[in-house]
Parts: sequence; C-alpha cells; structure tokens
Amino acid sequence: MTAAGPPPSSWDALSLDLARTFDRPLPAGVAGRLVLLAQALTTVKGIAIVGYRASHRLARRSGLAAGLVKQVTQAISGADIAPAARIGPGVRIYHPSGIVISDEATIGSHCTIQSCITIGRRTVIGDQVEIGPGARVLPDVTIDDGCHLAANAVLVRSIPGAWTVLAGVPAKPLRPRERSEAGRGRARRDAQA
Repeated sequence: MTAAGPPPSSWDALSLDLARTFDRPLPAGVAGRLVLLAQALTTVKGIAIVGYRASHRLARRSGLAAGLVKQVTQAISGADIAPAARIGPGVRIYHPSGIVISDEATIGSHCTIQSCITIGRRTVIGDQVEIGPGARVLPDVTIDDGCHLAANAVLVRSIPGAWTVLAGVPAKPLRPRERSEAGRGRARRDAQA
C-alpha cells in the first residue's frame, strides 16, 4: 500500500467511498457531500459504508458504541465489517450482503469489494485491488497493488504484484500484469483500425 501524505479525515474518506460506490464525482462542497450522504443512506451499500466508517471512528473512543453501530449496520446491510479493520479511502462496495472483513485486516485505497467475500485476520490488501464475489482470502495473506481476485477464488498464500488475475481453489495467478496491460493496448489499437 502506498502512503503519500497524511491519511484523509474520516469525512473525506467517507465522501470518497460514497462517490466511488455510486459512480459519481466527488462533490467539492459540504452541501454536495451531505446530499451524497443522504442519498447513500437510502441504500444498503451506502449504509454498509457509513456504518463501517462510523464504527471505525467510534472505536477510538468507545468499543461498546463501535460494536453497537457495527451490529446495527450488519443487521441492515448484511455486511460484517469489524470496526478495527483498516480500510483505505475510496473503497467501492457493490452488494454488501455476506461481506466479512476481520478485525486485523488492512485494505488499501480505491479497492473494489463484491458480495459474499471473506477477508481473514492479518491480511494485507494493496491499493486498487478488485475482489470478486464469493472470494475468500485466508489469514496471513498479502495481495500487492493492482491484483484482481476472481469470483469464488480461495487465496491461501501471498501473491506478488506481478499478477492481475487470481482464480481457482486454491487461487493461482493466471495472467502477469505486463501481458494483460499490453493486451489491452493492442485490443484498443485493433478496435481503432
């Protein structure tokens, strides 16, 4: 995970999470961010994100209050995200049902998390990682920046950043990053010709 400068405030992280989740530009003013927050609270994915950010913030002061917010959020959204989990700004959650993120997990910025995933303890996930629906990341695993974990994959060991697609049970690298990026560029050139 990259750490450039001080971490964003909870409000900034929440605003970026909601903007990415709802595919909208980040509102510049407070009024625009409040409108985004109000709209988000009408959906389960918005409730899951707001509930996590609120419980994470409360955990610094009161474990009881953080636990209460987490339980209410889980009852409404179906997402079991521990208040102690560290999730970078810009997380995108498509369907929160069945998401389980443990208390010692660390997730980088601008990650995408889909439904029914499990992220185990002491797991470190880099920036811009996409985790497909039903994927399982077992404890003590590290995923470097930019990796993509396919649907229903079970990751049992750490994967270096040279791979973009991990699939299977147990998950194995399928495509090196250099080849996939070159392939995308070639496909664009062919489509333009």
